[in-house]
Parts: sequence; C-alpha cells; structure tokens
Amino acid sequence: MTAKMNTHKTRARIFGVFFLIAFLAYGTSNALIESIVSAPDILSNVYASTTLIVVGAILIAVIHTFTNIGLPVTLLPVLKPRNEALYFGYLSAAIVATVIFVVGVIGCVHKIL
Repeated sequence: MTAKMNTHKTRARIFGVFFLIAFLAYGTSNALIESIVSAPDILSNVYASTTLIVVGAILIAVIHTFTNIGLPVTLLPVLKPRNEALYFGYLSAAIVATVIFVVGVIGCVHKIL
C-alpha cells in the first residue's frame, strides 16, 4: 500500500511540474509577443522582431503542447482504474484543446509574419 501511495505522490509531483512548465511557457511567450505588439509603431516593430515572435510561438506551440498532453498521460495509472471513460475523456479533451491551440498559434504567427 505504501509503494502505491509513493507512486501516486510521484505522479502528482510530475503533474504539478508539467502544469507549472505549461503555465510559465504560456506566460513567457505571451509577454514576448505582447511587448512586440504593444509598441507604438507596430509594423516596423513586428518586422524587426521576427525572431522574438518565432521564439514565442515555439514556447507556446512546442513546450505547452508537450506539457498539456503530458498532464493526462501522467495521471493514467491513477484515473484509469477508477473510471476509464473519464480518463479517456480527459485525454481526448487535452488532445483536442492542444490541436486547436497549436492551429491558432500557427495562424497568428503566419498572419503576423
């Protein structure tokens, strides 16, 4: 029983780390892009800051994607034995949300560049 509790604690810690990484990646990339877009002369600023825009998009699209999918995968051994349908619903929702998010990021970056 103690080994199972330690496994759940470890999974909970990994879940927390993934959650914080996703939060920080989104916040950092949002701050980067907001600093570019909020400048008075937005057109010349966007052209001059294409590298920062790409870095922000990579932070959002790649890091956030892996952590957002990693969240339900981490909870697989905890949730699946209790309610398999709930687990697969959570995994499916995470995948759909991530795909929509990445398509939105790609669309925004494509429109800016």
